[in-house]
Amino acid sequence: MKSKWIIVVIALLALLAVCAAAAAIGAVFFLSPVRVGGIQFGSAQVLNVQAEATEEQSFPVEGLAVLDLENVFGNVRITAAPNDTQKEIQVTARKVAWGADQPAAEAALDGIKVTMTQAGDRLTVRVDSPVLSSRIQDNYRADQVDFTIVVPVETTVLAHTHSGEVSLAGTQGPADLASDFGAIDASAITGKLKMSSNSGSITARDIQAGEASIELTSKFGAISLENAAALDVNATTNSGAVELVNLQASGPVTAHSSFGDIRLTRAYGASYDLSTDSGSVDVDGARGSLKATSGFGSVEVTHGEQATIDLETKSGKVSYQGSLGEGPHRLNSDFGSIHLALPGESAFAFDLETRFGSIDSDFPLTIESQPDENHWLGTVNGGSVSLNASTRSGSITLEQVSQ
Repeated sequence: MKSKWIIVVIALLALLAVCAAAAAIGAVFFLSPVRVGGIQFGSAQVLNVQAEATEEQSFPVEGLAVLDLENVFGNVRITAAPNDTQKEIQVTARKVAWGADQPAAEAALDGIKVTMTQAGDRLTVRVDSPVLSSRIQDNYRADQVDFTIVVPVETTVLAHTHSGEVSLAGTQGPADLASDFGAIDASAITGKLKMSSNSGSITARDIQAGEASIELTSKFGAISLENAAALDVNATTNSGAVELVNLQASGPVTAHSSFGDIRLTRAYGASYDLSTDSGSVDVDGARGSLKATSGFGSVEVTHGEQATIDLETKSGKVSYQGSLGEGPHRLNSDFGSIHLALPGESAFAFDLETRFGSIDSDFPLTIESQPDENHWLGTVNGGSVSLNASTRSGSITLEQVSQ
């Protein structure tokens, strides 16, 4: 019996020794700065002293300018010159570094290197990775470089930052803007536009892409596009709403959100492919081929013009108001009502079915099969264009409206 207690005591002492060793190692790690991949961990120093410096350079260009910028930590703000005669790129780089005291902050500032290399009319700007230092009191404080750049109006812009906001305004030429962690904003741009963020919102307005594309992508953030014209538009986010307002596209319009609403207002394209896994789809003004789907949410279209519709949701209301195109047309909800508000002169062949719900119509109908309160087959105004509406649980309504 005593031998068992001896074994238990020895085991407890061994466990206490292991814990003490782990605590000692942790203390050493915490008190001694350790750098891994350009990131400093474990500094017990409070980095609350700031050092900063500003670099300004100008680069003359003769033809169409190209700005190629890669930042690490910091915001990027690019604007077109206020007049068309400026033929230079003006770069202002504000560098900020932190340290436990002024000498340490100044040393960190010296470690931030901004290189600007010109080859013809192309300017390449790069930043060496500053050190992200851990702090006791408030998590992290990053050394960073904030750029303010003025470019000629006709400039191609390639701008990316790892962490920070990116904005561009007033340029004519293709633009490719990206931030891994930060919002992106573009306004008054003429030319092809690509914007992408891993985590941050995307906002674009007054975009004239002409016969080029507008591509907006965010993994975690809302997307907004207003007052734009393009060949085609693709707006995709994993989490956030997508809103397109006052849009003219000669080609397809595609919008997708894994978790968020899709809203289009006076957004016209040759065709539409709109989808959300969880959220509603709301379209005010559409023409042509329109496909809209929701996993969980309503699908509603108003002011449709000669549209060929394919509307579906697994759970929610499906509704369409407007005139019908050449078809065929399909509306489906697993759990929800279906409502169509159509001009009185509409002509189509219908197949309406609900398992649990009623079917009602303002139109004079020609029933072509044995009457069934849950399944109607027939025509309106002798039409032959196919219209199929079905729901497992919900009512189906055909409403006659004046245009």
